[in-house]
Amino acid sequence: MSYCFNPQCPNPADPANKNQLICRNCGFELLLQNRYRAVQKLFGGECFKAYDNETGKYKVIGHLLKEHPKAVEIIKQTAKVLMKINHPGIPKMDQDGYFTQDGYFTKNYNTHYLVMEYIEGLTLEDWMTQRNNKPISEKLAIKWLKQMVKILYKFHCLNYYYHNIHPQNITVKPDGNLALTGYHILNLKIDSFYHSHKESEITKPPTGIISPGCSPRENQITAVSNFLLLGQVWVFLLTGKPATALAENPRTGKILWREDAPYISKNFAVNFADLIDYMMAPFPGNRPQNCQVILKCITQIQKEKAKIISNDQETSQTKTQNKQQKITNKKKKKNNIIYSLINWLNQRWISTWNLLRKMSQYLGLMAK
Repeated sequence: MSYCFNPQCPNPADPANKNQLICRNCGFELLLQNRYRAVQKLFGGECFKAYDNETGKYKVIGHLLKEHPKAVEIIKQTAKVLMKINHPGIPKMDQDGYFTQDGYFTKNYNTHYLVMEYIEGLTLEDWMTQRNNKPISEKLAIKWLKQMVKILYKFHCLNYYYHNIHPQNITVKPDGNLALTGYHILNLKIDSFYHSHKESEITKPPTGIISPGCSPRENQITAVSNFLLLGQVWVFLLTGKPATALAENPRTGKILWREDAPYISKNFAVNFADLIDYMMAPFPGNRPQNCQVILKCITQIQKEKAKIISNDQETSQTKTQNKQQKITNKKKKKNNIIYSLINWLNQRWISTWNLLRKMSQYLGLMAK
């Protein structure tokens, strides 16, 4: 099919637009840049899944409808950051992935477009829904957290921080690995941007890749606010319940989630649950200050788990060896008893034979 890019089109999903160049309902071009054809609208916003005629692949396209200076600056910086990053867990953006076009929706300013890679898969939210929100294992949780922190590290190295870390913005790819898709960053509506910031803040340089939606408790986007949101997502994965639905300690403000996480290990010196609480510490200064700290904690947890598993395997191996030794000893003892019995019987037989032989000789003499 061919979906119309025009948000004011009366029938954007008209089947009659298939393979057409111009929308029969509003007159808007259906082949953007003579290259991209929208096939599906995403997230209920001005964000589309589109087919790229040049590469033969699907892309995601978003556009900025109102040319507010600060929103234009943000969308340009978003493009600049994504063009620099090359990571399998982050949608790629080509050098021509940002462009403007004469305003069709409004005559006074241009429309700004962003085009990025479309990553196949299910969002974490949909993935959990398919499994009836069953909590994931600690092993998978550790693996995925390590992947996500490495993805965030790519942004943090460029001094950018992701605003909307949420199960809807994380994709489980067909290979089972995670990607931070967050195509909502393409859906920059200036009204939601403007009203979510104070007037004084709008004049400040942006501190991160901003998208409307769920936001951390802090007003400023930083590395530690990223870690807070990431911790809340992992509470959802480990409990099957949103962090906001769980009780908090009235004295410390900590989320009380561990009792709802059935697969969390509790017998380790360095617990994975402790790391999640560390990331969600109510006071930002008590959280990990950078991605390397979290990755170091994960490494320590994995080493300790591997050590305990190794010790368990050694203990199990020792028990098996002891059991086999006991069986061998038992067999030896049994064989020794049989050998002794045979030896005794043999000796008795020789003695009996000698006695009979002597008796036979004696009786022979008597007969003479």
